[in-house]
Amino acid sequence: MAPVCVAGRLFLLVWLVLLSFGTSHIKSLLVYDRQFLLDLRHSVSDLAVFNHDGQNTLPPLLSGIPTHLYRAWASTSQRKRRRRRGKRSGRLVKLKVCLARSSSISRTGHGLSPPFVVSRRFLEPIDTCLVRVVGLDEGVRPRRPCSPRPRQRGVDPRNLRTLLRAPRSAEPQAPAPARIGLVNARSLANKTFILRDFFSSRSLDLLCVTETWIGAGDHSALVELLPAGCSYFNSPRTSGRGGGTATVFKNDFKCKQRALTTSISSFEVTLFEVGRSDPVLCAVIYRPPKYNKDFINDFSEFLAGLMPNYDRVLIVGDFNIHVCCPEKPLVTDFLNIIDSFNFVQCVFGPTHEHGHTLDLVLSHGLSVLNIEICDSGFSDHMPVLVDVVLSSAAVKSCAPARLCRRFNPFTAGLFSAAFDQLCPPPDSASVDTEKLSSWFYSSCRNILDSVAPLRSIQPKVKPEPWFNDRARAAKRECRKAERRWKKDKLQFLPLTPLTLPLAWLSLIGLSL
Repeated sequence: MAPVCVAGRLFLLVWLVLLSFGTSHIKSLLVYDRQFLLDLRHSVSDLAVFNHDGQNTLPPLLSGIPTHLYRAWASTSQRKRRRRRGKRSGRLVKLKVCLARSSSISRTGHGLSPPFVVSRRFLEPIDTCLVRVVGLDEGVRPRRPCSPRPRQRGVDPRNLRTLLRAPRSAEPQAPAPARIGLVNARSLANKTFILRDFFSSRSLDLLCVTETWIGAGDHSALVELLPAGCSYFNSPRTSGRGGGTATVFKNDFKCKQRALTTSISSFEVTLFEVGRSDPVLCAVIYRPPKYNKDFINDFSEFLAGLMPNYDRVLIVGDFNIHVCCPEKPLVTDFLNIIDSFNFVQCVFGPTHEHGHTLDLVLSHGLSVLNIEICDSGFSDHMPVLVDVVLSSAAVKSCAPARLCRRFNPFTAGLFSAAFDQLCPPPDSASVDTEKLSSWFYSSCRNILDSVAPLRSIQPKVKPEPWFNDRARAAKRECRKAERRWKKDKLQFLPLTPLTLPLAWLSLIGLSL
């Protein structure tokens, strides 16, 4: 037991000797108190004015510090920082306020300096409150400053991009002009596919055709000509061969055919209106080339019957009048008539293979633009294309509001009760009959306004392009047969309620 204790004591003694020998050659660790660090900060702030024998040198206290570690206080911003709100922000804010209110005394070589206030920047990272005072050594890169905090919570305004506001049109845009074509077909039956391709390739909205040479009951040629989404008007010649006019139009344009009030024998015409409110009257005319002495009178009476009813009129067609030769008597009379009715002749150029202007476009109250005379190999007449602003179904106008009264089963009783409490008429009204009637009318009107006042109703616009005249007539017959069947319960009627709905559904394009 004794040898073990001796060996342990010898080992402890050797270890203490080696420890004392090692610590004698190691420099002691520098420990600074708070006041010494404050003096060091003050010395660095006065570094710019330290001068020793005419040379700017470091104080002895900072001579052993590397140059890239020198920092001085930066000028703090006076901007009021936004207080952050969160789970632990209350403790941090209280700590900053407490340090800002506390003051300490720093010592310089000459004595005491006035107390200074610790700024909140003192609690921030070093790069936000310290700047370099001495140049950096070569090869030493400065520390990158921290990115500034966003002014708004979670948002960096530099990453936001201002969106441009779409400009608003101060005035409503005018409807697009309609492209109208005038063609002298000379037998439509053998040119249906050519005219259909012409309608599509030229982007036409309306196609006016003269000299169709189609009989009264022949519709096969027009069905072949008709493009998708289009309808047509046909006015064949009632007697003889040749002649005839037709119009093909898109269903976007609400067109309605009109009949002539007087019979005309010198020329053929198709009348139709375009649009519902303030419609435009369009006429397609074909005048045979043979001279007719009644043409001037018939055409004058025709215009006299149209102009009082319409403000905008468009007349197109093959007049077979050489307007390019104004010295002829027929041309002179014709030009005088259209001038007296304030019509404008818009075609200037040859429209026939012989160099004469026969196909005309007459307008009243309309602006005709982009007049084009095309070359064609399917007729001796050249097609004429124009742009005219017409009312289209694409531009929908709201239905006008109307005033109405709503009556219920209690309206009559309320009116009678209010009428019984009516005061008697004045003495002046009892003598004069007109005054008495006006008093009675005004009294009843006031009672009616109190019982059932007028209300403004805006009707809803329900476009139904499939509900045409044929569908309306079929629906009327269906309702009529239903009422008759409910009355007598007979099944031998030619149009029973079981067959009429099927015809009605097939007409509007539905299937059971």
